[in-house]
Amino acid sequence: MVPVAESPPTQEDEVQTRPFADVLQALQRGKTHRELSSSLQALTSAVVDTHRKGTLTLKLTLSINKAGMIEVDDAVSLVLPKQDRTTSLFFPDKDRNLVRDDPNQLALPVGPVRLADEPTPAAAKVVGAE
Repeated sequence: MVPVAESPPTQEDEVQTRPFADVLQALQRGKTHRELSSSLQALTSAVVDTHRKGTLTLKLTLSINKAGMIEVDDAVSLVLPKQDRTTSLFFPDKDRNLVRDDPNQLALPVGPVRLADEPTPAAAKVVGAE
């Protein structure tokens, strides 16, 4: 059997592919494109701030209806990287409430602090009062 040579494709045989960006801009009358653009900016900002990964996902679901038209449902999901959180320390009091001061620690009497070399207020001199 002799192999049959294929004829070169003609212009009628070539499939024309519409650019994805054209379809994207038409989804939801441009709303999906705007949402993706603002989400990408928010994601970029969060990645720069945290030095961590995040994701922006576009999910397209295509189905055919009874009229033979293609229905396109889109979903945009944005997962921003989490910011670092610090730990806060508390003590439990006798009623199991969180408090900042240790309830078992005695309170120290705190008053004005004077240096040993400082005169007491009664012995202070007023400059220029001679």
